Amino acid sequence: MASVMIDGPVPRARAARSPFYVGVSLLIVAIVLAGFAPSFILIAVDGRPRPWIMHVHAGVYLGWLGLLVCQAVLAARGKIAAHRRVGTFGIGYAVLVWALGVYVSFFATALHVTAGEWDLDRAATFLTIPLGDMVLFGGFFSAAVAFRHKPEIHKRLILLACIAVMFAGAFRPATNATTRVKMGV
Repeated sequence: MASVMIDGPVPRARAARSPFYVGVSLLIVAIVLAGFAPSFILIAVDGRPRPWIMHVHAGVYLGWLGLLVCQAVLAARGKIAAHRRVGTFGIGYAVLVWALGVYVSFFATALHVTAGEWDLDRAATFLTIPLGDMVLFGGFFSAAVAFRHKPEIHKRLILLACIAVMFAGAFRPATNATTRVKMGV
């Protein structure tokens, strides 16, 4: 019996796709929903009207989270053609997410100042956070689009972009707790 030596890696059939990105996308959704749940409950309980733009903002960002999960599932199932078609829509949707994020950053800050809740120093300090998130989101997402034909880079950049817009929900519980302590609640 003869044996053959092959130099270099042995070619394999397409590697099994990892559920990692599906899991991480679901974790991001859970963190954001948990972070904003007290705000949603407060709106339902206290009945105070919120500006319509805040509802639009919430709806668009929830849609973004849904798109993230959808894209992760499509890629994990090997449905790359569908992933790319949805991704083309996702590029336009990301522009909407970014533009709305920048607008609402200024809008919400102005609401707090005009309501007398914040002085200009606190508003300026706060504004750096959501605008920084938008710079990170825009930068990572733009890079992800540029590298969309290199899946190993693309999926990591998408994950970083989504983490950048997750910060508001992730740190909302800490902000709410700090506010309650300051108010003596």
